[in-house]
Amino acid sequence: MNVYPFILRGVRLIGIDSVQCPKEKREEVWNMLAASWKGSQLENGIEEVKLEKILEKVQDMLNSRLVGRVILKHSN
Repeated sequence: MNVYPFILRGVRLIGIDSVQCPKEKREEVWNMLAASWKGSQLENGIEEVKLEKILEKVQDMLNSRLVGRVILKHSN
């Protein structure tokens, strides 16, 4: 069910099948992704906003002005 919306919209989900790859090789690649291959700019595209500002970010998204990811910072 999680890929069904993509199929309905005709989106091609292209990836790599790592199931046939030996476990040791997969672990080696995952370790490299977590260390030397880790993107240095990864956190630059993330913005935390409080609940009061979320409607502003939704409007930005609807108007194609939102770039990156928005994390809702919720406090009790």
